[in-house]
Amino acid sequence: MELAEQVTIVQVVAEATHAVRREVLRGHAPDLGVSGPADDDPAAIHLAASVDGEVVGVVSGSPVEGPLNGGPGSWQLSSMAVREPWRAHGIGAALLTRLVDEVTEQGGRLIWARARDSALGFYERHGFRTIGDGFDHARLPHHYVVRAVGEGLDGITIRLIAARPFGP
Repeated sequence: MELAEQVTIVQVVAEATHAVRREVLRGHAPDLGVSGPADDDPAAIHLAASVDGEVVGVVSGSPVEGPLNGGPGSWQLSSMAVREPWRAHGIGAALLTRLVDEVTEQGGRLIWARARDSALGFYERHGFRTIGDGFDHARLPHHYVVRAVGEGLDGITIRLIAARPFGP
């Protein structure tokens, strides 16, 4: 049985994602916080992937237009994190697929994120496109990535409307 087949993905409250966020996303800078605006957004989706009851990966998404002018239907993917021993086993892909499905079900048309440069290959393999110049976020190099979902972006022009990182 493949590991990905043993993974359970469920919707959780934001706080249930914090331990994995802290370990994976803030290990290099423990003084930085792990909560964000999506944590207080009732429309946000927070997902946790578990193997044998242990949370091994998380991702969040919320309806935010952000720095990309995608208009209504734009969602921000945030706090994508998979614990080190569980990487490269399809868990991140399973989390991303589930988030895309949830966003599409909510009428989303575009998902954007601030992606670590070290994760750009992952996002590109899953249909995201890198947009604009790189920037520093949480003390690491990042780029914006974007992907059409649902009914797509017919008639919508995506353009970077911020020259600097948007939001926290």
